[in-house]
Amino acid sequence: GTSARTDALRARTAPLAVVADEVAAWQASRSGDGAECALVFGPEDRGLSNAEMAHCHRLLYVETGDAYSSLNLAGAVLLCLYQLRLARVSAGAEGGGEKSGSDDDLAADAAEVAAMLDGLETALVEIGYLAEDHPGHVMAGFRSLLTRTGLDRRELRMLRGMVRQILWFADGGREVARDKRERGVRLR
Repeated sequence: GTSARTDALRARTAPLAVVADEVAAWQASRSGDGAECALVFGPEDRGLSNAEMAHCHRLLYVETGDAYSSLNLAGAVLLCLYQLRLARVSAGAEGGGEKSGSDDDLAADAAEVAAMLDGLETALVEIGYLAEDHPGHVMAGFRSLLTRTGLDRRELRMLRGMVRQILWFADGGREVARDKRERGVRLR
């Protein structure tokens, strides 16, 4: 996601050149596995909302003079694409080969990651870790952490299983687990 603002809520915002290098390295490491990357730009008059930025795995800004911290949309797109192209060429990511390995090594689908993060938020609210009326600020940190890692399909399944287990435990599973332990039954 793109933003002209670099305040505390955007702690994961970095200069365009840094993010472009990260994207090029990520693309080179995922060559041939179908993983895709997208740039997200907001409307020219107001940019991305906080809610929209919360769904972005990484945030970037274009280093400009203090007097003109934001760019028109066409200029921002042009600069971002140019910098990404330079980073890809520098990283040797142009052309790419086929990645070998199992399907588990393939990048997790962004929509599935978003669904897992929504489930994680629900689970963390359910157990009282996140405030029910305002979970967004802390959840933004979890979103940043878990999307920055570039989850593969196996890792996503692990996290979804953890979310299901938390919800099960919070919904009466605690008593079932306690009963099984008392009877000497293995939980898993």
